[in-house]
Amino acid sequence: MANLAHRVPNNFAPCSPTRRVASGSAVGRLCLDCSSLDKLAAGPPEFGPIEADVLLCDAAQQIGGKLYILGGGWSRVIATGPLVMAIAVYLKVPWHAANRRIPLLIDLRTEDGRAVPDAAGRPVRIEGEFEVGRPPGLRQGTALDSSLAITIPGLPLLPGVYRWELHVGGQLLKSVPFEVLAAPQPPGAQQPPRQP
Repeated sequence: MANLAHRVPNNFAPCSPTRRVASGSAVGRLCLDCSSLDKLAAGPPEFGPIEADVLLCDAAQQIGGKLYILGGGWSRVIATGPLVMAIAVYLKVPWHAANRRIPLLIDLRTEDGRAVPDAAGRPVRIEGEFEVGRPPGLRQGTALDSSLAITIPGLPLLPGVYRWELHVGGQLLKSVPFEVLAAPQPPGAQQPPRQP
């Protein structure tokens, strides 16, 4: 997928020289690497029960560990051209999983589970790692917050049902379905095709 790189604060180190995005609190990190799924297939270590909330929105930013969301919480959208959206993710990471790199994958699927290709024919996926540190003075055993916002620029999606799947540590944590509706057509106009 092209142009998924975001501005990264100077205190964040990239995991990949090609694509990256800042995530988490001041000590968190997520990097984008749209290579293969092989990194997760190797069997990541157990990180414990990580909780996740995922919200589809028109726009989102993560600043200082907080999510700023515009037009969030939709599950249906009318396609009037390539679809621009954002994905806001909030994670609660267990205390014992702090200061460890945790694999993360977000991919786009059709209703029946097939990977959705981008304009170049590659599967639409965002892949990388994040790491959450323990701030000084935090009570032992406290879950750690991490958040990220990803802008998805111009996906050419046909009308149909899709879902974003969030995998953390090799485990599917959330599946967020949404429907792309055809733009209303004037009477007598031909309807656009639906996804197969």
